[in-house]
Amino acid sequence: MQSGCQDPLGVKVDIMAANFFNALEQAWLHHTKYKYMDGQDWASWKYLLDDYMGKPYTRQWWASYGHTYSGVFAQYIKLNYKEVVLDNAAEFPPPGTDVSSV
Repeated sequence: MQSGCQDPLGVKVDIMAANFFNALEQAWLHHTKYKYMDGQDWASWKYLLDDYMGKPYTRQWWASYGHTYSGVFAQYIKLNYKEVVLDNAAEFPPPGTDVSSV
């Protein structure tokens, strides 16, 4: 990946961000779609997501690559982190879409 997103120390974060969002998307699906993860376990993931989305370089990375994730997961990020601008975002299903049918 060559987005050039860097943290304040100049360390590349592309791989870290990709790995984090890949794992997070799977955790989110296990919680919302498959119902394998309970609310308490999801709360731990959500805490990490809140922390990561508070960092400018993570938001920059998501703006560049968020469209590569499933529409329902990208919609979740869009609705819960309105300050994140999704460049070239894929079409999202309308709010309230049943993710269990995805």
